[in-house]
Amino acid sequence: RAVQIALDYIGKEIEKAKREYSKQVAARRLSEYSSLVETAVDAARELGDAILAMHGFADEMRLVGAAHRDFKIMYSLQNFGDLAEPFSPLRGLIGEAVEKGHVGAGKLPAWKLPAPLELLHI
Repeated sequence: RAVQIALDYIGKEIEKAKREYSKQVAARRLSEYSSLVETAVDAARELGDAILAMHGFADEMRLVGAAHRDFKIMYSLQNFGDLAEPFSPLRGLIGEAVEKGHVGAGKLPAWKLPAPLELLHI
């Protein structure tokens, strides 16, 4: 019984030491990880801007009556959803990075689709 009590105590102390070690390692390397997150956020913003420009072009073509099939529209853009929605893949990534303090709120894009996705990809 005494051995079991000692093992339980040692186990708790080991877990406590592991948690403390993890906190120290994370604190030392947090800025490095935040830098990687910022790189991903910048890339996501750039991709979102490019996708928004493609949506703008598709909307222009729609408004002048050009059929999407004639300019080979990229239907896979629909996978990114409405960029203005908070839980679209790109905006979700950026929002989480802001929420967790890796980047400032100034990194949140002000994306707005020129028309609903249903109209852009008929």
